[in-house]
Amino acid sequence: MVEITLKNGSKFQIQTLVFHGKIIDSNGTEPGGNATYPFTESDVNALNSLGRVCGGIAMYAENDIQRLLEGIKEYGLSAPSEMLEAPIEKLVEICNGIGDGQMPTALRKILNGVLNFAECSAAIHDWRYANSDGTQSSRLAADKEFRANMLDEISRKERWFKWLKEWSALRAYYAVRSCGYADWCIAFTEANRKENV
Repeated sequence: MVEITLKNGSKFQIQTLVFHGKIIDSNGTEPGGNATYPFTESDVNALNSLGRVCGGIAMYAENDIQRLLEGIKEYGLSAPSEMLEAPIEKLVEICNGIGDGQMPTALRKILNGVLNFAECSAAIHDWRYANSDGTQSSRLAADKEFRANMLDEISRKERWFKWLKEWSALRAYYAVRSCGYADWCIAFTEANRKENV
């Protein structure tokens, strides 16, 4: 097991780290097959310093956040006033795009491209999770707001394949309902730890 320290000071213990890919010989040929590479602690820490293993790279620049805030207002989406009034730098830190913040940035960029019709809704949802109170009722409310905002965002800005985007939005909602509890609890724990330090 390898333990790394994340940028926020939290510890992350990796029991198994596996990359899937193809083998390419030094001469450029592809003989096919898979390989297992045993990562040392220094290898994992080097990867973590790149920010790609644990989501350390910011998904949005300040101008992207400004665009999202304008979209939230333009589409009339439900969002807390604290988010709309927050410093842009704080939103850059919180808003991680579509997908789990622990996903590699490249995968989140792909999801953002595919689900770009829900980008404003996802930013609001990121804010809600970052400000978790740890209760199931608040999480349910945040997830339902995410679903409603996605459907509103689609209805106000999309013309083509609306039904497919609505279907995808509902799949995203079910994903956060089934997989988001850990992120909700982690955000609450980290916020409490910062307050008690």
